[in-house]
Amino acid sequence: MTVARSGRTVYVGGQTASAPNRLLIAAYAIDTGQRRWLAKLACGPIASDPCWLDAIGLSPDGDTLYLTGRDQTAPDAFTWVTIALDTATASPRWTARASHGVVGVSQLAVSPEGTRIFVSGWVGSSARWGERVIAYRAATGTELWRIRRDGRHGDVAYLGVSANPGRLFVTAEHHAARNLETSAIDAATGSTIWSRNLATPKISDWPAGLAVAPNGRRLFVTDFGSDDARYPELTIAYGTAHGRQLWKAVEPVDPGSMQIAVRASGERVYVFDGYVVVAHDARSGKVVWSRNLRISINWNTAGTNGVDVLSARDRVYVSASYQVERGGMRLLTSGLSSTNGAVRWSAVRNAAGGAAIGTGPSGARIYVAGLVEPQFGTDLAMLLIAYRS
Repeated sequence: MTVARSGRTVYVGGQTASAPNRLLIAAYAIDTGQRRWLAKLACGPIASDPCWLDAIGLSPDGDTLYLTGRDQTAPDAFTWVTIALDTATASPRWTARASHGVVGVSQLAVSPEGTRIFVSGWVGSSARWGERVIAYRAATGTELWRIRRDGRHGDVAYLGVSANPGRLFVTAEHHAARNLETSAIDAATGSTIWSRNLATPKISDWPAGLAVAPNGRRLFVTDFGSDDARYPELTIAYGTAHGRQLWKAVEPVDPGSMQIAVRASGERVYVFDGYVVVAHDARSGKVVWSRNLRISINWNTAGTNGVDVLSARDRVYVSASYQVERGGMRLLTSGLSSTNGAVRWSAVRNAAGGAAIGTGPSGARIYVAGLVEPQFGTDLAMLLIAYRS
């Protein structure tokens, strides 16, 4: 899900079982929820080949929507598919395809000036992992450069961009060393500016999220990779200029999928794992407050299936999808005070998975996207909810 900077449109996407080779993307009026258009986009030439939508992004001027996903052409063969859409007409502007072997979830980032887009992920097998990052010209889809790190990196590579001085940041598991490697890359050429390994005693380290401070001077990375209490999840802050580690904080959260966001003023870093929200001072890493939402949930869960976190104005908003032990899925959204973490409101909806959260320019409304299971049929339906902030 992504919200237009104009504050007029929100976009959500997914895929459908009844048409496995098509990606779905819909545009809704932000004030009424009325659907403006629905696009069904073919991933490839064979209708029976399944595909998955992994990420969407919007150009700074709001005229172009970018989608990236995977087209499975054989049991062990995938193709990355990236599509640019005209947001006024839903017509494709261009499609770029990059063939790989076994492919993991891809990420997408748009450069702040809107001239480039970047996609990343991992390819290979358990015997040989590889990281890929590809840069495209936003106007035409022409490939500008490609990073290949075969035999070293595995799992998803998270992306972040900074307008000044035009850098792309990537964090991924260093498979050979079994730790987390974070790199700064020249967005124009793809050359590595600096690279840092986070050495931990964990059996393996995976990235869980990445965020760049609004002023571009700090980079924040979260990791997870063990359910052993001796090896807790971490948040690490780096200086973007030279990659110097500024601080490292142990997170008082449950093992699981964490997302990370930076408050608009850059004073806070928020980490959320689906159960615990933690606010750090962005300069020192000190925990300002933490809030365990298990008390608010008041039900037994068997784990999360998608989490998201957002900061806007004087609030922090979190959303997570939970598998309830007695059956069914729940989608929880909460608004917390950014000052002390007090829960201002919570809302629960039945959902079949997924969780994404966004807000318009004014911050007056919060938009949450998820999935619901319809009464008839096998396809999951996209769910979009608007809450007053």
